[in-house]
Amino acid sequence: MSAKQAIARILKANGVSLYNPSSRKTFEQEFRAYELNLKSPLTHAEGRRQGFVIFLSPEKAPVSSPRGLVLNIEGLAQPATLNLN
Repeated sequence: MSAKQAIARILKANGVSLYNPSSRKTFEQEFRAYELNLKSPLTHAEGRRQGFVIFLSPEKAPVSSPRGLVLNIEGLAQPATLNLN
């Protein structure tokens, strides 16, 4: 999910309905600073990229333990699968 969607879900989950607009803007900027850039292709010179990847479970329910979750990565020369334990 996008950082924008994650921010909205975080605020909703924590019951935040009234806030200082400046504080929200700061929160959004700081949260997005850690987002993994998935829009631009990874270049050979860059070598690696890191950041947060935000997931939403299929049922949109909280996940108390990552056991049994599988991350499928597509769009690579060869698809990758990671078991999250």
